[in-house]
Amino acid sequence: MFVLSRVARPVIWMLTAMSNLALRPFRDRTTFTEARLSPEELQQFVEDAAEAGTVDKATGEIASRAIDLARLKAYSVMVPRNEVVWLPLGASTETIRNGLREIPTFPEQAPVVEILRALQRARTEIGLIVDETGFPSGLVSIETTSEAPQPPSPRSLLRPP
Repeated sequence: MFVLSRVARPVIWMLTAMSNLALRPFRDRTTFTEARLSPEELQQFVEDAAEAGTVDKATGEIASRAIDLARLKAYSVMVPRNEVVWLPLGASTETIRNGLREIPTFPEQAPVVEILRALQRARTEIGLIVDETGFPSGLVSIETTSEAPQPPSPRSLLRPP
């Protein structure tokens, strides 16, 4: 493959130069490098593919959530501390030993993608979210990140309900 790319390089250079010559009156040019899509454009492609039936709806939903994951912060996927079941004050030693384990802590503003990677590295399913003072504000788990509320896409705002 490497040899083929070296042999084709002059031909590609010539085609690029001719394309740029044709685009010059329009004050445009090309390098024929891989186009980079914004997350919104990629989201649009996924939605279009799901609507057209190119991919099934479940696959489209998974891809959509994966794209949105990069924008989510810890506070949007955590279980708030007032909803966490804590150990009772008079818990037995056995109950405490069974309930305690080392869990990673994350600030509320931590990106969800980083939290997922850290949970995988720690080989645990749960993490503690702390506020700016270090006080626990909630728990995050692999499960809560997968069930995170998704922000509406710009296209879905245009559709009638």
